Amino acid sequence: MEKPTLISHFCNEEFLLPFWIQHHRPMFKHGIMIDYRSTDRSVEIIRELAPEWDIITTRNKYFDGPTIDTEVMDIESQISGWKVCLTTTQFILLPNLVAYLDEFQ
Repeated sequence: MEKPTLISHFCNEEFLLPFWIQHHRPMFKHGIMIDYRSTDRSVEIIRELAPEWDIITTRNKYFDGPTIDTEVMDIESQISGWKVCLTTTQFILLPNLVAYLDEFQ
């Protein structure tokens, strides 16, 4: 099985992002990060630690739950295979995500 794709949205998460990226990058084949117009170093941190990941600017004017969910679902619908959507405060704690998904499937 191929590694899944990671999708996340962020806004000014420079404190947690280095830990979050270093933890999750090995688990995923690719990452798609939705920037809610960060004004800190969040974008630079992603470019430094996961240069192959995509960073897109949100299409939404406001940081609002329903519009965030719709945007993430639209991105998910364009990707084949397994996808995982996390926020910067969420960490997957599995020794082997791919093996888990393989067994689950």
